[in-house]
Amino acid sequence: MGALRVAMGFALAGDGAAAARYLGSSSPGEAIDQGLYTMIFAISLGILTEISRAVARRTE
Repeated sequence: MGALRVAMGFALAGDGAAAARYLGSSSPGEAIDQGLYTMIFAISLGILTEISRAVARRTE
């Protein structure tokens, strides 16, 4: 989802009105930032999940 938002932000970089219409952001840069934050959050959550699984396997 984040990668799609970043790609759409770059695709609509020249047209601020289209970015507001299709992305719901005031500018393409804002959409790119939101997409990157989403990707960072998702990757962090995945890393924490893998760590918790590894710890759970060790304690069994």
